[in-house]
Amino acid sequence: MAGLGDSPLFSKPVTLAVVGCGAMGTAVLSGVLDSITSFSSASSSSSSSPRPQITEIIATTASLSSAQRLQSLFHPTHESKLTVLHGPEGNLSAIRSADVILLGCKPKFMPTVLKASGVADALKGKVLISILAGVPPRTIMETIYDLKSPKVVSQSGQTMHELSLHYGIEGALRRISYSDERKASLKITRGMPNMGAQIRESMSVLEDYVYPPPSTGLAQFSTTGEGQKVDEAAESKAVLSFTNFLFQCIGRTHLVDPTLFDLASVLIGTTGAFIMPALDGILDGCVAEGMRRSDAHRLLAHSILGQVKLLLSPQEGGTGDHPALMRERVASPGGNTIRGLLALEQSGVRSAYAGAVMASMDRTRELAGKK
Repeated sequence: MAGLGDSPLFSKPVTLAVVGCGAMGTAVLSGVLDSITSFSSASSSSSSSPRPQITEIIATTASLSSAQRLQSLFHPTHESKLTVLHGPEGNLSAIRSADVILLGCKPKFMPTVLKASGVADALKGKVLISILAGVPPRTIMETIYDLKSPKVVSQSGQTMHELSLHYGIEGALRRISYSDERKASLKITRGMPNMGAQIRESMSVLEDYVYPPPSTGLAQFSTTGEGQKVDEAAESKAVLSFTNFLFQCIGRTHLVDPTLFDLASVLIGTTGAFIMPALDGILDGCVAEGMRRSDAHRLLAHSILGQVKLLLSPQEGGTGDHPALMRERVASPGGNTIRGLLALEQSGVRSAYAGAVMASMDRTRELAGKK
């Protein structure tokens, strides 16, 4: 099997497009720009493993004003490597020019972006990495190919919708005409960062899956326009390695099984928001007892930071202890901590947090059309 260094993602200069560059897309963009800038100024001979050669980045926004704000944020430091475009025309231009597309628009805008004229054709042979919550790669592929379209795409006169109903999306992609089969060489995977990306402390989860998979999608070996054979399994591995590189630019990464990706996304993406009302309530209590909110904020932030680090494994500088064990260590008999913990239990805090995770998963399934 070919190595990473044989993949175009690692052996040739790569253009990256960040389509729909909102808050999270901007955080990824910032991390990648800083990474490639610092790497280019250092000696690459010290790196023993292949590294993507991202030479140009194109970012797109919905409006001109957003594009101007993005330019002011990164120019002139990264002016030579970054181009900022806006609107549907900007999206299409970016996708046409890019080798890899990071899709960062809001999920509700995905059909508008991907069904725009020319986008499906522009995506052929590309890699698309999605950070859209609750939208699996299969749904993205179905949106691009518009499965309910009455357009005839097979030599037998069947529509894409008819083919997919009979053979499934993977089987349909194998049976469409040659021109559309070239489009089907698009590879899709997904990752999910969190708020920590803004300070390069994201815990990002990456799906251990590239769609369509070689075993059920296209043939094991596909052929490029130049007649060269491509090992689909090796190329899928390269896609995952490239994705891992992107997200490591903003923090840590963890590869998860596709069946657990949505749950892992809720865990790293939404539970941080769940904790914020608790912290806000603690601050209210401190203010009620006479402390200035700004002082309480600073003390709480540093206190939480130190204690949360204890949850990390010993290899990561923590103790790896279970939260219940840490709680017991500070809950002395007859003390103020155990009294406060009992007050929380009377309010059903533990079950409320478990319910919040389950409610978020229910909504994720709704977004994915699984419920």
